[in-house]
Amino acid sequence: MHIASIGVDLGKTTFHLVALGEQGKVIVRKKFSRKQLLAYTANLQSSLVGMEACSGAHFIGAALRSQGHDVRVIPAQFVKPYVKSNKNDFLDNGGVVCRDRWRCQSCGSMTNLEVHHQEFRSHSGADSEQNLITLCSDCHAAIHSGALKSEHE
Repeated sequence: MHIASIGVDLGKTTFHLVALGEQGKVIVRKKFSRKQLLAYTANLQSSLVGMEACSGAHFIGAALRSQGHDVRVIPAQFVKPYVKSNKNDFLDNGGVVCRDRWRCQSCGSMTNLEVHHQEFRSHSGADSEQNLITLCSDCHAAIHSGALKSEHE
């Protein structure tokens, strides 16, 4: 089991970790305390770790960097939950962004990332991982303006 990338949802007392393998499949989903999270990640090979920017992200990020991980902190305005109902911390867009290797699936950018419904919700598109891709804000806006074609159009 080789973990290629990890998404961490930070909370006040609990932290949710989703780890993906080389093929982008979820191989670990766990809930930890801060101490448990740092103990668990200390025993992993160096991985790409992403998390939403918040008050604790820089502390956790520094601790993970000291363990040898490549940490990416995403500004909160670019982390938009895609599950509007039955939302929980495991169903956050971090899993989609992590699966897409922290890159825009259109241009390859690694900044200002957002999650996009390939089949729009207004056209009965689902909130499932299969219908979501990671795009930078420019490509996301271009798709919605019609300047860039979505795969499902």
